[in-house]
Amino acid sequence: MKALRTKPRPTHDRFTISRLPRIAASRLLVATLAALLLSVAALALSDDPAAADAPTPADQTELDSNRALWDSLGIRDYRLTTRQSCFCVFTEPVRVTVQNGVVTQTGDAFGFGDPPPDFAVFTVDVLFDRVQELIDLPAADLVVEYDPENGIPRSISVDQIALAVDDEFTITVQNFHAIPGAAERAELAANLALWESLRIRDYRLTTFLGCFCFEPAPVTVTVRDGQIVATDPVDASAFLALTVEKLFDKIARAIDGPVDSLRVTYDPDTGIPLTLDIDEDFGIADEEEFIEVRDFTPLNGAEDAFTMPFGWNIVGWSGATPVETATESIAGAFDALFGWSAAAQAFKSYFPAAAGPANSLAELEQGQGYWVRVTNPAGALWQQPPLTIELVAGLNLVMWGGPSGAAIEDVVGDLGRALRSLSVWDARGQRFQSFAPNRPAFLNTARTLLHGQGLWLDVDRALTWRQPSAIQGETFDVAEGEPVTLAPGDTAALTNSPLRIRFERVSFDNRCPSDVVCITAGEVRTEVTATIDGQPQSLTLTVPGDGSQVEIGRFIIEAVEIAPGALSTVVIAPRDYRLSVQLRRDAFQAGLVPAQIDSVEIVVAESFPVQIFVPIQSIAPSSCETFDHVTTTRQGTTITIDVWNRGQPPAILAPCLAVITESQHNVALGSDFVPGVEYRVLVGDQERRFTTP
Repeated sequence: MKALRTKPRPTHDRFTISRLPRIAASRLLVATLAALLLSVAALALSDDPAAADAPTPADQTELDSNRALWDSLGIRDYRLTTRQSCFCVFTEPVRVTVQNGVVTQTGDAFGFGDPPPDFAVFTVDVLFDRVQELIDLPAADLVVEYDPENGIPRSISVDQIALAVDDEFTITVQNFHAIPGAAERAELAANLALWESLRIRDYRLTTFLGCFCFEPAPVTVTVRDGQIVATDPVDASAFLALTVEKLFDKIARAIDGPVDSLRVTYDPDTGIPLTLDIDEDFGIADEEEFIEVRDFTPLNGAEDAFTMPFGWNIVGWSGATPVETATESIAGAFDALFGWSAAAQAFKSYFPAAAGPANSLAELEQGQGYWVRVTNPAGALWQQPPLTIELVAGLNLVMWGGPSGAAIEDVVGDLGRALRSLSVWDARGQRFQSFAPNRPAFLNTARTLLHGQGLWLDVDRALTWRQPSAIQGETFDVAEGEPVTLAPGDTAALTNSPLRIRFERVSFDNRCPSDVVCITAGEVRTEVTATIDGQPQSLTLTVPGDGSQVEIGRFIIEAVEIAPGALSTVVIAPRDYRLSVQLRRDAFQAGLVPAQIDSVEIVVAESFPVQIFVPIQSIAPSSCETFDHVTTTRQGTTITIDVWNRGQPPAILAPCLAVITESQHNVALGSDFVPGVEYRVLVGDQERRFTTP
């Protein structure tokens, strides 16, 4: 607007407004009021405490010092949760995982869900950069709270422009913590290299696993050539049966995960992880895991060392040796030793702290077993070679000199029908476990032996026990329906199929001898291992009888004959048995047909360890078909599930009604899956994939 001016009268010193046009006067009044309002607003702003929170040189100094503190710590692997409070489209909490300075995972507060937008992802460096931008702007109002321990901004409150509406925002940081990373990976690599440099492929390892999953108890594994050949207890699951290699792998997966917390102590001499303390997620309860190595004992190639834990042990000895000489290697680790005289059916004793008549045992004999009470809490180690043993009728306390992990059915092979029973001492449980050849399998609590272990044998005659090693047989390719004769240890492979059958042993034989008149004919039970697509399954074939034929998956295994025949004057050694079998595909005339698959789902249960289930809905398309069974095979990362219906033979299909019957199946796949690896599940013509977290 144009400036309004008037000429003053000579006798006055103020404007004369009354002579101005009415419009001009109004304009002047508005301008005056506006100036007055601006002055009041400026005065109000100058008194507003928030104005004092605008960035100052002190804010820059504080930022620089805290950033220097953070940089000095060298933390490149961490996890934090941030949340924005603002007038914006995304205000949910975001968890960010940083490994070696790079964001590797983002998600909600629990690490799940869809990835958040990029503007909501904050690392520590991004937080520092954001504070710097606000200082440089400068923001009208900036308040930053830093963590005194690591320097990271814990809270950033901002009003970017004074008097602007809805531009304020606050960023808060929660649950910041360092995670396993480069340092732990380097420590793992160094100790793994140390372990591998020792080339220890044969050892015995006892571990204790504590978690919120089952009753904790120690488990001992015996490893030969890197593979588990025996466990104690014998029914320990693969989850509990840990080797040194599995311990290293568990650490590597925890670092790669990454878990929220990992603490490991290593043995400086071998590199073996001695303790593992793993907390996968601080925000989830009861998924923590603690592993402790209780004992590690290397075994040499001849397996001539027997480990005795604290307490009573039955151990064998392999030569005519004075008792003082024989016990030199365990001097100070035991206080009593008892031997059994089979001839006198009585014990003899030796006490290292005693002398004279108290010690009736002067010499340890070849092949004899001895009770030893170990007083050293760490146990004791005795050297033992294999041997051949002379047995007398009755009780014999002897040793096993063959390989650890040998099945007792193989161990007693040369004893034949002379064996009445076998008992071994469970030193950790301080109780006996037993085996009898004619006893139902579920009642036999003794299943495998360790090298050097002592055992009670009850035989009905004197004989020589030649302790066998594992049986190595031949493999025969056979056509469908073609009989093949197998010795123990032999394998039959069905041509152009994934089926392989190994004849393991005869576990029971009560056939009537051909030179004797009997009321019943008796039977022979044979143990075989059927493998389809690399997945083994133990089976029992009974000859003669209905149990001579077994259906497994899409195949039929039939025991045709067992030889030699029974004679009252001949004891058949286990290695002398011969089993004739036929292998064929389970065609429709056998009654089984693949079911039609309607739907397949994958369920990853929220448990520890993670359990995988496959709910399946199958269809029987007519009244002549009914659901029969489900088979599951696994090869590598591919899992095949076959659903089978049982149908009528073709001759009576005509009267079948077109009635559809649905069946529901929930197939449990277990928990033995590597996190992050993709697995395929094939069900009929449908395929599903899953990855465990």
